[in-house]
Amino acid sequence: MSKSLGNVVLADDAHRELGSDLLRLYVCADVAPWETQKFSMKSAKELGRVLNVFWNTYLFMQTYGDKNSTALKNLRVEDEWIVSRVNSLIDGVTQQLEKFEIHLAARALNDFILNDFSRMYIKLIRDRVSPWYDGKDKTAAQATMNYVMERLVKLMAPFTPFVAEKVHSETAGASVHLAEWPKSDRKFIDTKLEGRMIATAQAVEALQALRQAEGIKLRWPMDAVEVPEPEKLVKEVVMELANAVDVRKGKALKLGKPDMELALLRELTRKVQSMRKEAGMKFHEAIALELDADEKTALTLKKKEAELSSGVGAEKVAFKKLAKPADSLEFEGSKIGISFRKA
Repeated sequence: MSKSLGNVVLADDAHRELGSDLLRLYVCADVAPWETQKFSMKSAKELGRVLNVFWNTYLFMQTYGDKNSTALKNLRVEDEWIVSRVNSLIDGVTQQLEKFEIHLAARALNDFILNDFSRMYIKLIRDRVSPWYDGKDKTAAQATMNYVMERLVKLMAPFTPFVAEKVHSETAGASVHLAEWPKSDRKFIDTKLEGRMIATAQAVEALQALRQAEGIKLRWPMDAVEVPEPEKLVKEVVMELANAVDVRKGKALKLGKPDMELALLRELTRKVQSMRKEAGMKFHEAIALELDADEKTALTLKKKEAELSSGVGAEKVAFKKLAKPADSLEFEGSKIGISFRKA
């Protein structure tokens, strides 16, 4: 950069455009402290997705979590994994900061927020923390979210002090900058499980690429997928993220056939959820759902009625002729009329 060339980015301008937290995070993560930084406003703005994802994760917890759930009991494999990951993260970030490797610490935090906490864990537990789900593992998911967030905001405080303060003060009622630096709990660290989850994520990504290549919608469940070494993966996670009913051993990654009954259920659930949102319904408000479908489609949906009700928050589902449905869904040659009202 050169003043004479007029390509200088003034600090005040960068601060005004990016905000304090994003500017600080970018400066920390971009290069090692001992290297010359070539400031890029574009790169800094792209890094903003980390803070956006973190904030949306926090809002998700505020909506579906329970701050009183703190006991790590009855954990499922995804809960055990994210608890292990955050404790490993504490060790890694602490060591990197002590070595003045600020850039590595910031990058590790960014990766954890984007990939581990949001794209993997939150996606895996969405159904478990639904207001209409009453399984015993719901509290475990909420307690796990609280456990992770409590430690994550403390690690973020040196890099993004304002958003960390906002979240910590609202959840813990005190300043994050007066809190003790987190220490890892080694009994929760399971490096083998973390390795299996890395392999699982890679397999899921490859399976999704196969879907796209074969023109199969990601929302359509497969009856099965085949992987070379299923024992090295976390089967339950593959089934959830790859949207498959079963995982089998094969010579190479391979997709089975779409489960069209489940695909219909997923498409209808998504449509009704979209209609709820457009109608301004709150997430916890129950509805009475009415569907107008041909005999074969109605019979299929009746078999999945419990899952449909849970997915859209319906107290009851009625199949009837609708003179003027509020909206409709077309699926594989069938048309389903949809109406609902607040229950």
